[in-house]
Amino acid sequence: MHSKNYDYYEIENYWLNKNKYCMAFFNKAAKNGKLAVFAKYGQEEGNLILELVKKEYENLLPTVPYVGEIDIMQRQMLLTVIFAAIYRVLKEKEKIGNIWNLCNDFNKAFIMNLPKIVRWLIKQSTFSKKFKNDFKKNAKEQKEKNLADQWEYVEGDGKTFDYGTNITKCAKLIFLQKLGYEEFLPYCCLVDKNFAECCNYGFKRTKTLAEGAEYCDFRISKNGPVEVKASVKL
Repeated sequence: MHSKNYDYYEIENYWLNKNKYCMAFFNKAAKNGKLAVFAKYGQEEGNLILELVKKEYENLLPTVPYVGEIDIMQRQMLLTVIFAAIYRVLKEKEKIGNIWNLCNDFNKAFIMNLPKIVRWLIKQSTFSKKFKNDFKKNAKEQKEKNLADQWEYVEGDGKTFDYGTNITKCAKLIFLQKLGYEEFLPYCCLVDKNFAECCNYGFKRTKTLAEGAEYCDFRISKNGPVEVKASVKL
C-alpha cells in the first residue's frame, strides 16, 4: 500500500501485470491503423514494421508512468507508447515529421473505425453533467495522490467554451522525456485534435507543457471549431 504523498510515476510491474489489457489495446489499434502503414510501406514491409513496433511497445511497458485507474487515461497513455514505439523503429530511416504523419494517420484510422453511433455517444457523454462532475472529482484525486497526470477544472464562460482543463502535469510528457524523445513531444500533442474532429466537438488549445508553457489549456465546446496552436505542423 502506498502512502498519500507517494509519487505514483512508477509502480513496479504495474503495466506488466496488465499485459493482457495492454496487448489487446495494441492489437485493436494495429488492426485498424495498419492500413496507414500499408499505404506508406506496402503490405509486406508494413507487416514487418508492425511486428517491430509491437516488440518495442512490449519493451517500453515497464517504463510507462502509472496514471491511475481511469480507463480513458490508461488508453491515452498506451496510445502514446505506440507512438513512441513507431518512432523508435523508424527514427533512423525517416524524418520526424514523416514519422508523425504516419502516427497521426494510424490514430485517425483507429478512431474513425469506431462505429458512428459510438462516436456520437462519446460526444454526448463528454458534455454530460455526470462526466463534468466526475472530471472535477478526478482532478482532485489525481492531485491528492500526486499521480503523473494532473489538471485543474475550468468552468465554461457560457459563450466560447462549455468547460476546460489546465493540464499541470502530463504523464505522456514524463514518459517521452524519460526516453530522451523531447523532439517528438510537440508532435504527440497534436493528437488531441483528432478525437475532437472525429467525434465532432469543438476543441481549442493555445499552449502546452511540451513547448515550455506552465500548463496546457484545453477548452472544449459542443459545437465550436477545432483549433490547436503548435510550433510543429502536420
